[in-house]
Amino acid sequence: MQTFFRFIFLIPLLSIIIPVFCNAQNFEGEIVFIKETKQDTTYYAYKIKGNKLRIEELDQKLQLINYMLVDISAKSVIALNTKRKLYVEIPVRSIESNNDTSNYKVIKTDNYKSIKGFKCYQWRVQNKKEDTEIAFWVSNQNFHNFSDFLKLLNRDEKSSVYYLQIPDSQEFFPLLSEERSLLREWRMCLKVVNIEKKTSFAKSV
Repeated sequence: MQTFFRFIFLIPLLSIIIPVFCNAQNFEGEIVFIKETKQDTTYYAYKIKGNKLRIEELDQKLQLINYMLVDISAKSVIALNTKRKLYVEIPVRSIESNNDTSNYKVIKTDNYKSIKGFKCYQWRVQNKKEDTEIAFWVSNQNFHNFSDFLKLLNRDEKSSVYYLQIPDSQEFFPLLSEERSLLREWRMCLKVVNIEKKTSFAKSV
């Protein structure tokens, strides 16, 4: 039970890397990634089909622990525990439009590198008040509406909040996110380890 509710509370961390795809020209398939902190390492898989996503929390052997179903069109998020046959509907809140953005500094650099075959550019977001910089390595390869998805979830997790400060980011999503202090102390890393295009999924997706 504790693991199930920990998964629900981790939704903000999940939201930073889930791309939302709106038509057949956009990516459909599976993305596996790792979240690393000083305390823990967690694995996730995303299965994307149109406007629907299945978000899976995995153990170190990549076996399913819990999963969520997200329907962008219906604006619904449901967390499920298959062992206990439990589900929880996650409330969807409207994003606040009056958030103070004066402490944020966005730096879109020309630095780039290849991640899993995608050309990714480095975008950095700094906040001196919070002593934080997050570097996002973003790609623009048939991924769509990632920012709109973050706005739908509207969570307070730092990576999501920072990403939403970036202008003109509608067609991008990050394959790698690295959080550090302004003195370069490492805090968190979220990175894609596999991307596979697929055309069909189980009915739960």
